[in-house]
Amino acid sequence: MPSATSVGLLPDKFDGRSFKMWQKKMHFYLTTLNLEKYIREDCPSLPADNTDFHALASVDAWRHGDFLCKGYIQSRLVDQLFNVFSNAATSKELWDSLDKKYRSEDAGSQKNVVAKFENYKMVDSRPLIEQVDEVHNLLHEIHAEGMRLCETYQVACMIEKLSPGFTDFKNYLKLKRKWMSMENLIMRLRIESTNRMNLEAASAQNRENNANLAEHQTAKKGKWQNKGNPDKGKGKVGPQNTQKFKKKAGGEPSKPRFSGTCNYCHKVGHKASECRSKKAD
Repeated sequence: MPSATSVGLLPDKFDGRSFKMWQKKMHFYLTTLNLEKYIREDCPSLPADNTDFHALASVDAWRHGDFLCKGYIQSRLVDQLFNVFSNAATSKELWDSLDKKYRSEDAGSQKNVVAKFENYKMVDSRPLIEQVDEVHNLLHEIHAEGMRLCETYQVACMIEKLSPGFTDFKNYLKLKRKWMSMENLIMRLRIESTNRMNLEAASAQNRENNANLAEHQTAKKGKWQNKGNPDKGKGKVGPQNTQKFKKKAGGEPSKPRFSGTCNYCHKVGHKASECRSKKAD
């Protein structure tokens, strides 16, 4: 029975893609179960007249182990592939059949991953580090396919793929004569990306502060102008009475003085009903 550790190492079911990766995981899983030898060995054969108990027991033990190994491999195939490879007689036959069919198909995937890497171009509309990680993952896929690339070549390709917004930094990296590892390059790119993000955030904050300051100054200027001429901008026509009136003791303001002409004595400052000359008569 698989141990708790072995269960944690159980590979995903194979669906026809990424065979080499699945094969390595499956090989390691079988090794933890001490069943790895069955994908390499043929079933031992005994002469028909051999009746030795120990020899027969040894063959039976091998067949039991091979049955378990084959079952573990088949259990990690999707149903469609399980039906295709269910008639394999031994673990070795099953393993070799899978290897023969899908390793040749992986040759095409090698060309695909190389094409993806060669054609990858970074853009300014996406975060730099996100794209750097994608290029780095493509390099890992190339290595997983059994292809090895010189690290100097990898570094040069990564620099060349930088987006137009990093042209100055790209030229700076090209002029550096000291050898640079991929790890060192990625660290420099992370620092440069972080610095640019901080500068952009600070610039945006300054623009917001300047806009708020300009708005405040405009409002303050308008307030002082309106204080000197309270009727400005209100659309009123003709002279307005700006006379201030003292409040009475009760807190209510006194009535404004009449500014017209009396119809009785023709003097300014009172109405005919308030005219003293009329009362004297």
